[in-house]
Amino acid sequence: MKRNGNNIDTIKLSLRHCKHSNPAEPVNIFIYHAQPICPVNLLLTYLNFRGTSPYPLFCWPDLSPISRQFFMRGV
Repeated sequence: MKRNGNNIDTIKLSLRHCKHSNPAEPVNIFIYHAQPICPVNLLLTYLNFRGTSPYPLFCWPDLSPISRQFFMRGV
């Protein structure tokens, strides 16, 4: 996370396991503060709700991972 004063304006997601990645070199995705809908604030709100457990970033209430197929359906 990158802070601008007391505000977080950038979040870096490091993906160690994805389809075409090398685990020794994770894929980094940067999420930047934006308006009118801010993905940084939305992700921070989600993380506050989800908690800090060491489970997958996107998981069901029972902490099982949300599948790729679920995301691809566009639900």
